[in-house]
Amino acid sequence: MSNVKNYTISKEIIIEKHKDFLSKKILWGLCKEVANYYILKSDYMKAKEYIKKSFTFKFDLKKLCQFTAILIAPFWIKFL
Repeated sequence: MSNVKNYTISKEIIIEKHKDFLSKKILWGLCKEVANYYILKSDYMKAKEYIKKSFTFKFDLKKLCQFTAILIAPFWIKFL
């Protein structure tokens, strides 16, 4: 496993296990980083899941555009 994948898995664990103890700003940042990793890896289903989670912590226009692009045509996400 590469270091980036290990860091992403650890961030996923932090989001799931420690969401009650961290602030919404930190959780939003973690969800954003994990979603961006999966977008770069072209795993759009996982990216969509983490973008949805990030909306529960903070609303961001760029994330809304990414979510819309994933729903309509995943190959457009490279341009955002």
